[in-house]
This record gives sequence, structure tokens and C-alpha cells, in this order.
Amino acid sequence: MTAIVTMFVAVSVALTLIPGPDLMFVVRTGAHGRGPAVAAAFGAAASALVWGTAAAFGVAALLQRSAQAFEVVKLATAVACAAAAFLTWLRRPGVVRGLDRTTGVCMVGLGIRTALERA
Repeated sequence: MTAIVTMFVAVSVALTLIPGPDLMFVVRTGAHGRGPAVAAAFGAAASALVWGTAAAFGVAALLQRSAQAFEVVKLATAVACAAAAFLTWLRRPGVVRGLDRTTGVCMVGLGIRTALERA
């Protein structure tokens, strides 16, 4: 029993010391300054806390046993990532200017059409 606990502790320490994608994200975000790096670190820690809590309540076992539940979570995550990417793309200055021009042209066209219909 002692050998199993010792092996578990050794593997846990090794896995804790190996950098993962969250650490790489924090380091890459650190290039933009201290504030964004701290925010990224808190975000990574919060996501680990949420997943750990969900696993403690049995969500991990449910997702392992139910392929449908796993698909729902996988698709919801994909939609959330796509929405975040789209919103980030929309915030680019060139895209904002282009959308402003397009919206302005559409509104002028709508105004002209409405004026012609009432005349």
C-alpha cells in the first residue's frame, strides 16, 4: 500500500511540474504585459477549478459513460470557441470600418427605398 501511495505522489509531482498548454498560454500572453498575463493565469486557474468541481460531482463519469452527453458538451464548446473567435474578429479596426461602411450604405439604400415608396 505504501508503494502505491509513493508512486502516486511521485507521478502527481512530475505531472504538476511539467508545463501544459495553460502555462504556455500564460507565458505567451505575458508578452503583452503583466496585466494580461495575470488575467490569463486567473482564467486558467478558474477553468481548472470549475472542471475539478464538476469532476468531483460526477460530471466526468457521466461524460465517460454517455456518448450523447459528451457530444453535447463537445458541440457547445465548439460553438463557444467559434463565437469568441468571431467576436474577436469583429473587433479588428479594419473589420469595424468595413462593417460601418456596409451598414451605412445599407441604411442609405433603405432610406432611399422608403422615400421612393412613399412618393
